[in-house]
Amino acid sequence: MMSTSRFTAPKASAAGAGAPAGSAGTGAAAGSAGTGAAAGSAGTGAAAGSAGAAFLTGAAGALPSRTVAVLEAIKRAILAGELRPGQALVETDLAEVLGVSKTPVREALKTLAGAGLVTMNPYKGAAVRVVDDEQARHVYDARLLLEPEALARAVVLKGAGEAGGDWQPAHAALASADHATSQAERSLANRDFHRELYAGCGNPLLVSMLDDLRGT
Repeated sequence: MMSTSRFTAPKASAAGAGAPAGSAGTGAAAGSAGTGAAAGSAGTGAAAGSAGAAFLTGAAGALPSRTVAVLEAIKRAILAGELRPGQALVETDLAEVLGVSKTPVREALKTLAGAGLVTMNPYKGAAVRVVDDEQARHVYDARLLLEPEALARAVVLKGAGEAGGDWQPAHAALASADHATSQAERSLANRDFHRELYAGCGNPLLVSMLDDLRGT
């Protein structure tokens, strides 16, 4: 049976994603892309790699609420390193831990596979995706090209009173990281923080691309 002693149940699941980095100011995107936007998740095995809350929103919107809760719980466990890279994701074990039937677990795993957090093999079943060093370098390189531009656009739009108008959500995420009681909580809060920095860039396609990269 898979190890699930630290696995979080759906009600405690976190929405967010991002990657560890520095401060809320100018280094936001650069720090996120350069040092570790996906580093926290990559280091723990999650995602040097793609799964913020947002890049799954579209898919989750079409799912039953129970499946969404299961999806969020599994996603959080992967991003927090509770489910490690390469670890088998056995439907019956997950269903038992989460207190649901296998059906929402199966649907959640399919959605996570489409988002790049999980791999599906017809013979071996589902497993947490493994990201190698070369792929991680490619992800960081792409983020270095895209994330500073997205942040710069968000600064302009917010300065003009558009795109939400302020950075309060980013400050809130940063405060959560400062008060985190574990590395997993800090990593998840930092992922939220960095996403809030570029989410207001005004280009949904650019946001989606960065979301996907952050969960690769």
